[in-house]
Amino acid sequence: MLSSLPPTVNYLGVDVSPVMVSLATRRVAAWVERARIALVDGSLPLPADDGCADRVLSTFVFDLLDEAYARTVLDDLRRILAPNGRLCIASLGYRERLVERAISRTWMRLSRVAPKVLAGVVPSA
Repeated sequence: MLSSLPPTVNYLGVDVSPVMVSLATRRVAAWVERARIALVDGSLPLPADDGCADRVLSTFVFDLLDEAYARTVLDDLRRILAPNGRLCIASLGYRERLVERAISRTWMRLSRVAPKVLAGVVPSA
């Protein structure tokens, strides 16, 4: 992971789940001087300085947030990003093609039957 990147690259991961923080901390243990994982409680601001990030990646977070709070989180992510920084958000959503609809429906059914398997992530309408 970090070994293939320039030595100036640092990593900060945040999560509200102690289990995920523990797993991530173990995965980046070899790069303890360049990588840090922080447990957050969902409140803002996030533990990062203004303009400090060249890249911000958010995976399956916005599926769990109501619209107003999601907008507030986006504002904080903008605060963190450097002027030419990039924001990447991966999220589930309903689609129009048959295969995409089938995947979303299957995911929704699974979320009702076994929500822990999906960690509460459901497609946004």
